[in-house]
Amino acid sequence: DGARWRAFDLPNRQTVRAVSIGPGDLVFCGGFAEFGYWKTDATGQRAYNSLSRQVSSKRLGKEEIWHIFQGQGHVFFQSFSALYEYDFQSVTELSPPGAVMFGTEVGGQIWVPVIGKGLYELRAGGTFQLVPGTEVLKDKIVQFLVPNGVGGVWAGTTNSGIFEVQGGQCRAWESPLNEVFKKHQLN
Repeated sequence: DGARWRAFDLPNRQTVRAVSIGPGDLVFCGGFAEFGYWKTDATGQRAYNSLSRQVSSKRLGKEEIWHIFQGQGHVFFQSFSALYEYDFQSVTELSPPGAVMFGTEVGGQIWVPVIGKGLYELRAGGTFQLVPGTEVLKDKIVQFLVPNGVGGVWAGTTNSGIFEVQGGQCRAWESPLNEVFKKHQLN
């Protein structure tokens, strides 16, 4: 409240691994086998609403929700093997084509780096499609995706520098600074 600190625990006191501020007064969070949101109730107190209870998959019971991002008017709770999409009504479990790192919205599209395969875009119906030209990233760990300001995307990797994805091609960013990024891990 700006003057005092107060701790908020998940239902089974799991360690909170991810937090994201939502619209209004919603605070999304996730941890081991649990995700949901905090909302101020009628008494002015924060009340927790579990969304993971809507998921019937046994996979969630063995996973950490370690990343939360928002895009296309939805909230995505991410583990290494799944995305759980919340449309403010219900939760849908999405299965990408492999282990994922740091999904995000870029230019109105949801992209997820799939380890060992490249970048994938989430399509209608919960399917994933390889972003053309990004196979070059299959042996790299993509740490972030951001717009490059001219209609493309920069894909920052841990030890291989930054790549530019644009027009169906993916190539190393042409900047002297990229040599520095190749020598020092981006995280």
